[in-house]
Amino acid sequence: MGSYETELARKSAWRKIHTTCPCGREVYGNGKSHQRNCHTHLQVNGWPLDDQMVQAVIDEYHGRDPVARIRAAEMELGRIYLERRARGDKTSLPWKQYRDTVWAATENPTP
Repeated sequence: MGSYETELARKSAWRKIHTTCPCGREVYGNGKSHQRNCHTHLQVNGWPLDDQMVQAVIDEYHGRDPVARIRAAEMELGRIYLERRARGDKTSLPWKQYRDTVWAATENPTP
C-alpha cells in the first residue's frame, strides 16, 4: 500500500487529464461515460470503442490504416445509438450486433 501522499498525487494527476467535449463540457479522466451519453459527441465523434476492440482491430489489420478503420466503426456505432435513442431505446447493443457492426465498418472504411 502506498502512502496517503502517493494516493493523493495519483488522484490529482488523473484529474489533470481533461478534454473538452463538442457540447462544451469539460470532461476529466477518460470521459467515456459522458461520451457515450452526450448526443453532440455521438454525432461528431461517434461511440468510443473499448480498448480491447481497438487492439483487436489493429491486430486484425496488422496496423494498416487503423485510425480510419477505428473512426469508421465509432461513427457507425454512434449513428446506431442515436437512432436507438430517438426511438426511446437506451439499452446497449447486444454483443453480437456490436461485434458485427465493428467488423463490418472496419472492413471498408469510408474516407
